[in-house]
Amino acid sequence: MIISLLLSIFATVYGAPNGSFKISLERANKEVTSSRPRNVIRIPIYAIWNGLDNGIYLNFMDNIGNVSISVWNMSTGEIYNDFINSNVGQAILYTSGTSGEYFVQIETEYGEVYEGKFNI
Repeated sequence: MIISLLLSIFATVYGAPNGSFKISLERANKEVTSSRPRNVIRIPIYAIWNGLDNGIYLNFMDNIGNVSISVWNMSTGEIYNDFINSNVGQAILYTSGTSGEYFVQIETEYGEVYEGKFNI
C-alpha cells in the first residue's frame, strides 16, 4: 500500500510519461460462478504503471489464490507472462517500456478474469 501511495504521489508531481499512473482493471467474465464470495463493485487488484523502471506494480487487496498475469504490447506484439500467488500481497511484472497500447489480463484460479488497457 505504501508503494502504491508513493507511486501515485510521484505521478502527480512528475506526470505520467516518465512517472506512474493507475491502470484501470475491470472484471471481464461476470458470468463465472465461484466458491469464493465476491463483491460486485470492488476489484481486488490495484495496478500501477511505473515509467521509471517499466514495471507494472500489482497490489492484491484480497487473497484470490494463484493468478496468471499476461501483458501484451498490441503495437509491437511483445508478450510478458507471470504466475504468482496473490497471498504475497504484491507483484511486479517488468516490460521493455516500448511505446504502444498495452493490454493486461489477470486470471485467478477461481476462473475470474480482470482486464485493462493503457498507453505509453
